[in-house]
Amino acid sequence: MKTKALITALLLTIFTISFAAKVKLSSDANKDLRNARLKFKVERKLEEALVDFQSVLNEDPNHLEALKVSADIHYYLAEPDADDPDYGNKELTVSKKIENFSKARVLFIRYIEAANAEKKLSKEEKKWLLDSEKFAESCWVKIFKIGQDKYNEEDFETSENIFLQLDELVPNRKETLFYLYNIFITKQNQEKAVEYAKKLLEFEPNNKQLLAQIALYYVEKKEHETALQYMDVIIENYPTDIDNIFNKAIILLEMGKKKEAYDTFLRVTEVDKNNVEALIEAANISWSEGDMQDVIELYNRIIMIDMSNPAYFQNLVVFMNREKMYKELIPYAVKWFDMTTNQEDKKTAAQILIYAAQQIQDDKTVAKYSEILGKMQK
Repeated sequence: MKTKALITALLLTIFTISFAAKVKLSSDANKDLRNARLKFKVERKLEEALVDFQSVLNEDPNHLEALKVSADIHYYLAEPDADDPDYGNKELTVSKKIENFSKARVLFIRYIEAANAEKKLSKEEKKWLLDSEKFAESCWVKIFKIGQDKYNEEDFETSENIFLQLDELVPNRKETLFYLYNIFITKQNQEKAVEYAKKLLEFEPNNKQLLAQIALYYVEKKEHETALQYMDVIIENYPTDIDNIFNKAIILLEMGKKKEAYDTFLRVTEVDKNNVEALIEAANISWSEGDMQDVIELYNRIIMIDMSNPAYFQNLVVFMNREKMYKELIPYAVKWFDMTTNQEDKKTAAQILIYAAQQIQDDKTVAKYSEILGKMQK
């Protein structure tokens, strides 16, 4: 086992390796160092050894032996060998494991910094430097795995606390941020989810899911200008994402920017020429602006895409009737009349057909639908 190999190596080397004395310790600190070695090597009282090593570090914060051995002890206490007679049978809580791995990592990093600051290291100190780099990363991995397991168990409260601690220990690491983002999404805490989504964007600035999540958050807060900034990034990187383009158009419309909204709805149809919904929205904008000719042109496009919906024919007939396009509306009114199952709509279609035919002196059509309308009204 890795932990057993680590502690065994320490037992064999604690007195054979001579850490260079970078700072001359006081007599009290030297006494604490000897006591720490005794408790660690002979008495196997690891927690007490840590206390004495800490006394050494209080005097010399960069004491390489005290840093390295303290780090190793914490690492071992977080995950002792099962067959260790002194520590193997102890029940360790998740919080205790994380506490020891966290302390171990801090000490490994301190050792690395202290060793790198030295102009000359012994052969053994160089070896411990390499080991410290490996074990510092291992501490992070161990804590991450605990948090990941809790997340997979759907224990989101515990996993949140673990990943928050991990993010404090090693700030802004992508893997940690990813889990925190997903945890807050699951808990429907949009504000916190967006906080971590923004941090993740530093690693993946064009991530569509993250950008869309942030944009939605600002839409819901009615901060439309900010939402549009994120939507524009999506459009720039994913120009065929019609949902995002459509949503941008809706926001522009809510902001009262009708011309920009109209152009954006039509941009949807440039990507998807059969997008009826975008054409209808564009037609509604033109109708609100009184541009009936454009409304009629757009509804002609809509009908060419979908000829199965009588409502489209109804709308086009109504618009054409307002523009006195009597000859042009007749075939559409006939379609509307034939397709609709609503009797009142049929009557209205027949009345418009009769009136339009009268305007262009189409006696045959007038006669046909007058007869039909008469029967319907009986």
